[in-house]
Amino acid sequence: MPVTDIRIGGKVPGLAQRKRELRRLCLERRKNRRTDDRSLLDGAIITRITGLACFRFANAVLLYMPTGTEIDVRPLITASLEAGKLTALPRCGDNHSMTFHIIESPDQLSAGAFGILEPDIDLPAYDPRNAEKDLALCVIPAVAWDKNGYRLGSGGGYYDRFLPGFAGARAGLAYEEDILDSLPRGRYDIRSDFIVTEKGVRTFSDG
Repeated sequence: MPVTDIRIGGKVPGLAQRKRELRRLCLERRKNRRTDDRSLLDGAIITRITGLACFRFANAVLLYMPTGTEIDVRPLITASLEAGKLTALPRCGDNHSMTFHIIESPDQLSAGAFGILEPDIDLPAYDPRNAEKDLALCVIPAVAWDKNGYRLGSGGGYYDRFLPGFAGARAGLAYEEDILDSLPRGRYDIRSDFIVTEKGVRTFSDG
């Protein structure tokens, strides 16, 4: 059964339940991928995104600390810091809010509420209202993406709340075989401007 064909008891469930079941199926599939295969794919994806103009000319890059089977962007964090770019990582707050804090070294990260490495709270926060001026790039994690640029997140809604106030470029990273034909989505779901895979870059028009 395709991962997008979600039925429970012969019926199509509601949006939230469909997302939960699809998230479970996608994570299960990702866990079955060999570690060596993931490392090769991750390296190819990082090489592609560091060669893009949106990364090379960005003054600010918003990244994340990978966990579990997420694409390993730690080399991208290193590349951003070494290039002298303003480099910021997320910190989760109350009511599913999220702020990005500027780091100068990965040593400034410590385990947060979910066990994920986060910037120290006293580090300066990045103001997303400066994103257009900074030619900022936000690299967004996801459980899955679809061919229209929409994402299936981890379910917390943190990026759904952050992205409406971010005026920079929004980039998804994905393994080519993990881009689905379509995903269930609601009115608050925001798509990426492009997705980088090990094979190339997918862009999307309005609509």
